[in-house]
Amino acid sequence: MSWSNYTYKPQEHIEREPGNYRCIILKAEAGVSKTSGKNMLTIYLRPSGTASTVKAYIVDNDWFDSNFSSFLDAFPALKANSNPENCFAWRGALGAVKLKVNDDGYFETAKYPWIPAEKAEKYPEFVWKAREDEAQDMPVLQEFTELADEEDDGEIPF
Repeated sequence: MSWSNYTYKPQEHIEREPGNYRCIILKAEAGVSKTSGKNMLTIYLRPSGTASTVKAYIVDNDWFDSNFSSFLDAFPALKANSNPENCFAWRGALGAVKLKVNDDGYFETAKYPWIPAEKAEKYPEFVWKAREDEAQDMPVLQEFTELADEEDDGEIPF
């Protein structure tokens, strides 16, 4: 293709099937909802065997405790570090999610998306598929630890 010799070519969508998928967290961010102004978690997921990135949201509302608990049941490795303020450390956690396909052919989370780990055990193992513009290695969950409070001895360590 060249600038002066453009030919329209419709996008080819990869066939996506609604259903239950093992997934990995690519990134999680704490923010504020544009519509309600409430605190919100945005979780970026990669379904098994796809290069798709799906956003899931958990908003601080009347159902937060239930929604967040369901999320933690789907990602049991995060229960030890479940503080939403530390969501940056969730990258690489494995879990399972229910996805649907919207009218444009893209994945989005279903109404009740989180699948408990016990039910997800019967699903096939997670298969990592990277995009061309990202690292080819699958993200690995990093262990998060807090520094213990230590008494200040008054000496500078350097």
